[in-house]
Amino acid sequence: MKPRERVIRAFNHQETDRIPIDFGGTVVTCLDYNAHKKLKKYLGINDDYDPIIDYTMGTVEPCEQIKLMFESDFRRVALNFGIPDIRDGIYEDGFGMKLRKAEPHEYFDVIYHPLKDATIEDLDRMKLPDPDNPELYYGLKDRAKDLYENSSFAIVSDFGVPGFYETSQKLRGYEQLACDLLINRDFITALYDIL
Repeated sequence: MKPRERVIRAFNHQETDRIPIDFGGTVVTCLDYNAHKKLKKYLGINDDYDPIIDYTMGTVEPCEQIKLMFESDFRRVALNFGIPDIRDGIYEDGFGMKLRKAEPHEYFDVIYHPLKDATIEDLDRMKLPDPDNPELYYGLKDRAKDLYENSSFAIVSDFGVPGFYETSQKLRGYEQLACDLLINRDFITALYDIL
C-alpha cells in the first residue's frame, strides 16, 4: 500500500496494511539537531543536510534517507520562517518574544514574555508576525505540487505554529498564564481571538 493511500484510509477509519508512520512530517515529529547528526553518523549517512526548522526547539527535518529507512508516510510543506537574526545568542521572534540559546544545545529558551504584564487594552498594540510577508510562502505551491504529482507520500501543511496554549505560555509566561486561566478568563479569550 502506498503511503498516501495508507494515511487516507487510516484517517477514514479503514483497514490499512500497517499504522501510518510520521517521522519528519511536522515540526513535532522531527529530530533535535544533535540527535539527527548522531543518528546520521551511526547509520553511516554522509551528507550535510541539517537545516534547523524550528529554532525554539532546535529541531531539524530528518534527511530523506532517514525518512525512507524508517518508512515515514508523510512529507512536510512548511512556511519559510527563515533564519532569525541571532546576536549574542539571543533573537526576537515575530511576537516580540526574546529567546536565548541554551548552550551547548541548539534550542532556545524564552527569556522575555512581551505580554507578561499586559491588560486587555494592551492587546490592541501587541506585536504579531506578518502573515502577508511573501517570503513565508515562497516555493510552497511548487513543493506541494511536486510531492503530489511525483511521490506517493501524504503531504502535511506544517505551518510551525504551536497553537493557542503554547503561544500564550510564551507570551504571558507559565505562571501568569496559569493565573489567567483561573481568574482572568476575559484576557485569555481576547488573546485567543487575536491568535
